[in-house]
Amino acid sequence: MRQIASTAALAGILLFAGAASASADYPDTVKTHLSLTSAPECALCHAGGMTGLGTVNTLFGTTARTKYMLTSGNPTLLTSVLDKMKTDKVDSDGDGTGDIAELIAGTDPNTAGGGKIVGKPDLTYGCVATVAPGQPLPSSGAAFGLALVAVIAVARRRRGFVGASRRSLFVAAAAASAVIAVGCYDVSYVTSDVCSSGLAWTGGDKASPNMHPGFACIDCHTANGGPHFTIAGTIFPSKTPDDCLGATDASIEITGADGKLLTITANEAGNFYSELAVKTPYQVKVVSGGKSKIMGSAQTTGDCNSCHTEAGANAAPGRVTLP
Repeated sequence: MRQIASTAALAGILLFAGAASASADYPDTVKTHLSLTSAPECALCHAGGMTGLGTVNTLFGTTARTKYMLTSGNPTLLTSVLDKMKTDKVDSDGDGTGDIAELIAGTDPNTAGGGKIVGKPDLTYGCVATVAPGQPLPSSGAAFGLALVAVIAVARRRRGFVGASRRSLFVAAAAASAVIAVGCYDVSYVTSDVCSSGLAWTGGDKASPNMHPGFACIDCHTANGGPHFTIAGTIFPSKTPDDCLGATDASIEITGADGKLLTITANEAGNFYSELAVKTPYQVKVVSGGKSKIMGSAQTTGDCNSCHTEAGANAAPGRVTLP
């Protein structure tokens, strides 16, 4: 049992180390602490804006990491480092303007003479970015993790730690739960400037209840052979781009022309859907936190997001939002 536990723990530590190499809340922490108009892009610290282990090597990032000992996952330490860099008038690019002053001015402290920070915000901050353990199922990270566990088990067996090959397989299977717990999921952290929820769907077209919030579900499913829904859409807290996760504490009440009531609760991504028949035209009500909002006119189509786009289509005011 000690062998099983140690193998699982080792696999978990190795995977989590890679996941923890970027801090999802750091851009927003910088924005709030320095009263910036928007959160800085990942390229402030990560070369090319790509996060991951060993990528904090811009001039600003290297200074914060090596001189002020900034580590990931510690927003309190980050604010302290920012204050010290301001007091010390740190000028990483040597252009005569301090790093903090450049950030406040909206220029890049990594480039002499200013300029915009180059690097699009990265949507894949870490493998542990998930709002619902087990949904969606782990993607490539789980496959990597299982392979890692197998390698560890075989290596230990060859070194004499494990006897029979059957036991090695048992060790690998038992450790798989630890791998899945920290494996890569299809939902990733982003800054609030990208998605107001701070979370985005990054799993592409992989089938999942959380996939593509904001997209016209029924139209896409019809074109690509997906499940047949009579009603489908996404509830958002506010006007939000496609693929940003929506509101989780809301439901949709559909009252058919025959008076029958259908209540659908939004899932972890804010998506709601049903395959039950609804007699048209039907009335719609969004309910959340004891409040409700009634749609102004009766509807005959159940593909809610086809009209409730970010900008609004077919006279819709925009997203389906909370009351």
